This record gives sequence, C-alpha cells and structure tokens, in this order.
Amino acid sequence: MDYRIAAFGAMLSLGIYGVAVKWFFTQGGDWRQFIPVAAITALLLTVYFASSMGEIRAGWGLWPQIALVAVLFGLSTFFSILALSDGPIGVVMPIMAMNIIVAFVAGVLFFNEPATPAKFVGAALGLVSVYLLSS
Repeated sequence: MDYRIAAFGAMLSLGIYGVAVKWFFTQGGDWRQFIPVAAITALLLTVYFASSMGEIRAGWGLWPQIALVAVLFGLSTFFSILALSDGPIGVVMPIMAMNIIVAFVAGVLFFNEPATPAKFVGAALGLVSVYLLSS
C-alpha cells in the first residue's frame, strides 16, 4: 500500500476515533472503561508480532524500541482519553493533531530530513490554527 494512502487512512481513523470517544463520554462513559480496551489491543499486537517473528527481518534485537513504542502508544491513548473526557472535541483534537510538529522536529534532528522554509511556515501555520481553534 502506498504510504500516502496509509497516512490518509490513519488521519481519518484517528479523527473518527476522537469523535467516537467524545460520543462515549457524552453518553456517560467513564475513562476507566478504556483500560480493558487498551490491554486487549496491546495483547493482540503482541501476539501478532510474536507469531510473525520469522517474517520480520529485524528480529528480536529491537525489543527496546518495541517497548518504547508500546509505552508511548499507551501514554498517548491514556492522555487522549483523559483530554476527550473533559475537553471540547473542537479544541482537544486540533491540539492532539499538533504531533506533526514533533514529527517535523524529530525528522530534522534524528533522521536527517531537510528543514525547508516551507516546512517552517507549515509548522507555524499549524500552531496558529491550533491557537485560533482553541480560543
């Protein structure tokens, strides 16, 4: 699958996820009900990863990175659920979408991606848009 199609699918599903979580809370849901969901998701991903180990060329040497990704995924899920449980979706989701700034900076610092003037303008416009949507 082309990475642009996958990225669009991720963006769309994350947006719908935010709406679904907010809807859950407006119906009286409690954030602690998401703990089993997160645990089941982590378990399914672990089982999938372990079962396909023979097909993965990186092997077992990447367990520290896998653990880091799992912890960060768990933290992002936890904080997004807490934010959506109390905050307005029109403010919370744009703030959460600012992860693009983190990705931009990490790309430049750790992966030698170019930091073009257009990317800086895009990051600045993203920050302005979140400010305007949050006020």
